[in-house]
Formats: sequence, structure tokens, C-alpha cells
Amino acid sequence: MYKHLNKDKIQRQNFLKMELKNTYNKAVFSNSQISPQGRWLMNLRFTDLKPEYSSVKIKNYCLFTGRSRAIYKKFKISRIMLREKSPKGLLPGVVRSIW
Repeated sequence: MYKHLNKDKIQRQNFLKMELKNTYNKAVFSNSQISPQGRWLMNLRFTDLKPEYSSVKIKNYCLFTGRSRAIYKKFKISRIMLREKSPKGLLPGVVRSIW
């Protein structure tokens, strides 16, 4: 269960290491004032990056259960834990809807 959380933490750290470099490469590659050869070289550098440094590999997991589906981004918990914790008042800003 907690294996997923550790893996997610490592993937987020790897992404943060390379985030500045990735944004620089994207900006240079999309700049039309640079020569086509320079842009092509930047494209080659950009495609050589390992996939564990990209944001696509990051997956959200529930902090309590490690569940990977139906995660609410605001709280980083699954729908099941949201239903358990919200009636108890443990989530800030969540109120019960009464019709």
C-alpha cells in the first residue's frame, strides 16, 4: 500500500529536479526567431530526456489508502475517504448538502 506513495514521492522529486530545464528547452524549441538548425538540436535534446523526469509519469494516490482511482486533487484523498472524513468535519471547507 505505501509502496505507491514512496514511488510517487520519488517521481515528483525527479520531476522537480528537471522542471526548469524542461521549460527552458520548450521555450527555445517554440521560439521562431532561432534558426531551424538550433531548434532541431534543441528538439533532439528534449527527446533524449528520460521518461521518469516528465510530468506524465506522476500519478495521484490517496494519502490514507494508497488508492489510485477517484482522487480529489484538492485534498489528495480518494472518494471513499472523502465520504468517511467529511461528515466528521475533518476536511476544511466541506459542508454537508441539505435540501
